[in-house]
Amino acid sequence: MKKYLLLLLFCGLAALACAQAPDTTKKPSLPGDMQDLDVPAVDNSKIFTSVEVMPKYPGGIDSLYSYLAQHIVYPQIALDAHIGGIVRLDFVAEKDGSVSDVHVISSPNGRLSGEAIRVVSAMKLIPARQSGKLVRVESDISIRFDPANPHKFY
Repeated sequence: MKKYLLLLLFCGLAALACAQAPDTTKKPSLPGDMQDLDVPAVDNSKIFTSVEVMPKYPGGIDSLYSYLAQHIVYPQIALDAHIGGIVRLDFVAEKDGSVSDVHVISSPNGRLSGEAIRVVSAMKLIPARQSGKLVRVESDISIRFDPANPHKFY
């Protein structure tokens, strides 16, 4: 009999532990004239990896190289140590043409990475499109740092 009471007590405690409190958070409401509309939620957070029209830099690749040459400042410590190489970054091209979530894929040096991230984060792109709509898309870029030619980035 004691075993059954202990088992019953244990099951009751387990049920209490698993019970969920009711959701008391207030849900946002639509304005009065839109309460009856059945509007599907728009997924603004979806990030595509491939789209019909990929984002691009205004003016094309030559303009991108010009932008990089005008804005990248080769880190002096890397230049003095003759450190160069390719910094590969991935990022999200946003619907408004801005760049977010910049991450290093590979880099020969942290200072080169930092400078590449700074400049890429400030870029404005022509946004990507899928089915005629502006979308967020993951993209990447490689930037070559050459200490023998510190004002040319390709």
